[in-house]
Amino acid sequence: MAQRVCPLLVIAILFAPLGASGATPTEPELRGELLRMKDAGQAVRDLSLTAEGEERVHSAVDAVHTARLKSTVAARGWPTGAQVGQDGADAACLLAQHSDKAPALQRSLAEAMEPLVATGQVKASSYAYLWDHTNDPQRYGTQGRCADMGHWEYCLAALRAW
Repeated sequence: MAQRVCPLLVIAILFAPLGASGATPTEPELRGELLRMKDAGQAVRDLSLTAEGEERVHSAVDAVHTARLKSTVAARGWPTGAQVGQDGADAACLLAQHSDKAPALQRSLAEAMEPLVATGQVKASSYAYLWDHTNDPQRYGTQGRCADMGHWEYCLAALRAW
């Protein structure tokens, strides 16, 4: 009997995060708001605009989302998957990355995420992207640039340091 319990326990532990991610979020209203903001931000990025129009529209939308994310995190802390579902948590991370006009806020959001990574409440990749997005040199090498048509260039300094 003990031999059957041990493999079952291992399977339960391995798949526990999968079951937890499908759980009902404890803050569904916040989840909905984060998803709507993410969708609105992505929709304006899909528009065909001049470079000047693009900057103006993106900045306006991102400013509203940045202010809302800032007040949300100040009041509730960084939104976790348990609170807003994984899609809501991913939306919050994308909104944080689009808050480029507020780099100090971006760094403070990354700081808010860091302890939650250690406890499994925030995806490590989400934290790594935001940390690298706001720091030079990068720590994780997640950010790169399009060097030319069909050629993506990663920040090699971060990779060399690692």
